[in-house]
Amino acid sequence: MQGGSSLRPQDRHLGIKPALFSPHLHEQAPEHYQPVACEKVECSQSIGQPFVYVSTRDGLEKMVMELQNCRVIAVDLEHSSKSYEGFTCLVQVSSRFKDYILDVFPLWEHMHLLKQLI
Repeated sequence: MQGGSSLRPQDRHLGIKPALFSPHLHEQAPEHYQPVACEKVECSQSIGQPFVYVSTRDGLEKMVMELQNCRVIAVDLEHSSKSYEGFTCLVQVSSRFKDYILDVFPLWEHMHLLKQLI
Protein backbone atom coordinates (compact mmCIF):
# COMPACT_ATOMS: atom_id res chain seq x y z
CA MET A 1 0.00 0.00 0.00
CA GLN A 2 2.11 2.87 -1.30
CA GLY A 3 1.82 6.15 0.60
CA GLY A 4 -0.58 4.88 3.26
CA SER A 5 -0.41 2.88 6.43
CA SER A 6 -0.59 -0.90 6.14
CA LEU A 7 -1.56 -1.24 9.81
CA ARG A 8 -4.68 -3.35 10.31
CA PRO A 9 -6.76 -3.25 13.54
CA GLN A 10 -5.55 -6.70 14.63
CA ASP A 11 -1.90 -5.65 14.13
CA ARG A 12 -2.05 -3.33 17.15
CA HIS A 13 -2.54 -6.34 19.46
CA LEU A 14 0.51 -8.07 17.98
CA GLY A 15 2.78 -5.03 18.31
CA ILE A 16 3.21 -4.66 14.54
CA LYS A 17 4.35 -1.22 13.42
CA PRO A 18 2.81 0.50 10.37
CA ALA A 19 4.83 0.62 7.18
CA LEU A 20 4.51 2.73 4.07
CA PHE A 21 5.18 -0.28 1.90
CA SER A 22 5.08 -3.93 2.89
CA PRO A 23 6.47 -6.16 0.13
CA HIS A 24 4.85 -9.53 -0.32
CA LEU A 25 6.62 -12.37 1.51
CA HIS A 26 7.46 -14.16 -1.74
CA GLU A 27 9.19 -11.02 -3.04
CA GLN A 28 11.62 -11.20 -0.09
CA ALA A 29 12.50 -14.88 -0.40
CA PRO A 30 14.80 -16.67 -0.95
CA GLU A 31 17.73 -14.24 -1.25
CA HIS A 32 17.01 -12.62 2.14
CA TYR A 33 16.23 -15.88 3.90
CA GLN A 34 18.90 -17.15 6.28
CA PRO A 35 18.09 -20.56 7.80
CA VAL A 36 18.90 -21.03 11.44
CA ALA A 37 20.94 -24.06 12.44
CA CYS A 38 19.26 -26.22 15.04
CA GLU A 39 19.74 -29.57 16.64
CA LYS A 40 17.53 -32.59 15.99
CA VAL A 41 14.99 -33.02 18.77
CA GLU A 42 13.40 -36.38 19.45
CA CYS A 43 9.68 -36.13 20.11
CA SER A 44 7.54 -38.34 22.27
CA GLN A 45 4.81 -40.38 20.64
CA SER A 46 1.69 -38.23 20.98
CA ILE A 47 -0.39 -40.13 18.44
CA GLY A 48 -3.78 -40.87 19.90
CA GLN A 49 -3.42 -38.41 22.77
CA PRO A 50 -6.22 -35.85 22.91
CA PHE A 51 -5.46 -32.22 22.15
CA VAL A 52 -6.30 -29.30 24.43
CA TYR A 53 -8.96 -26.97 22.98
CA VAL A 54 -8.27 -23.35 23.93
CA SER A 55 -11.00 -20.73 23.53
CA THR A 56 -10.73 -18.54 26.64
CA ARG A 57 -8.15 -16.08 27.93
CA ASP A 58 -7.61 -18.26 31.02
CA GLY A 59 -6.97 -21.28 28.81
CA LEU A 60 -4.55 -19.29 26.65
CA GLU A 61 -2.66 -18.00 29.69
CA LYS A 62 -2.40 -21.56 31.07
CA MET A 63 -1.10 -22.83 27.72
CA VAL A 64 1.50 -20.04 27.51
CA MET A 65 2.69 -20.83 31.06
CA GLU A 66 3.02 -24.53 30.21
CA LEU A 67 4.95 -23.81 27.01
CA GLN A 68 7.31 -21.12 28.34
CA ASN A 69 9.82 -23.70 29.54
CA CYS A 70 9.80 -25.70 26.31
CA ARG A 71 12.92 -25.39 24.16
CA VAL A 72 11.02 -26.31 21.00
CA ILE A 73 7.42 -25.75 19.95
CA ALA A 74 5.70 -26.15 16.60
CA VAL A 75 3.07 -23.76 15.27
CA ASP A 76 0.68 -24.26 12.37
CA LEU A 77 -1.80 -21.63 11.17
CA GLU A 78 -4.99 -22.32 9.26
CA HIS A 79 -5.68 -19.26 7.15
CA SER A 80 -8.75 -18.23 5.16
CA SER A 81 -8.39 -16.05 2.11
CA LYS A 82 -12.13 -15.41 1.78
CA SER A 83 -11.60 -11.69 2.51
CA TYR A 84 -9.34 -9.10 0.87
CA GLU A 85 -6.45 -9.59 3.33
CA GLY A 86 -7.47 -12.98 4.69
CA PHE A 87 -7.39 -13.96 8.34
CA THR A 88 -6.13 -16.70 10.61
CA CYS A 89 -8.96 -18.94 11.80
CA LEU A 90 -7.18 -21.63 13.80
CA VAL A 91 -3.78 -22.01 15.45
CA GLN A 92 -2.24 -25.36 16.32
CA VAL A 93 0.60 -25.34 18.84
CA SER A 94 2.51 -28.45 19.87
CA SER A 95 5.28 -29.22 22.30
CA ARG A 96 7.03 -32.56 22.58
CA PHE A 97 4.36 -33.64 25.05
CA LYS A 98 1.09 -31.84 24.33
CA ASP A 99 -0.95 -30.45 21.45
CA TYR A 100 -3.20 -27.38 21.57
CA ILE A 101 -5.88 -26.10 19.20
CA LEU A 102 -6.61 -22.38 19.56
CA ASP A 103 -9.95 -21.03 18.41
CA VAL A 104 -8.81 -17.62 17.21
CA PHE A 105 -12.16 -15.84 17.06
CA PRO A 106 -13.03 -15.82 20.79
CA LEU A 107 -9.31 -15.21 21.55
CA TRP A 108 -8.77 -12.41 19.00
CA GLU A 109 -8.11 -9.67 21.58
CA HIS A 110 -5.79 -11.93 23.59
CA MET A 111 -3.60 -13.47 20.88
CA HIS A 112 -0.82 -11.02 21.77
CA LEU A 113 -0.14 -13.26 24.80
CA LEU A 114 1.59 -15.67 22.40
CA LYS A 115 4.46 -13.16 22.05
CA GLN A 116 5.72 -14.45 25.40
CA LEU A 117 6.72 -17.67 23.64
CA ILE A 118 9.16 -16.05 21.19
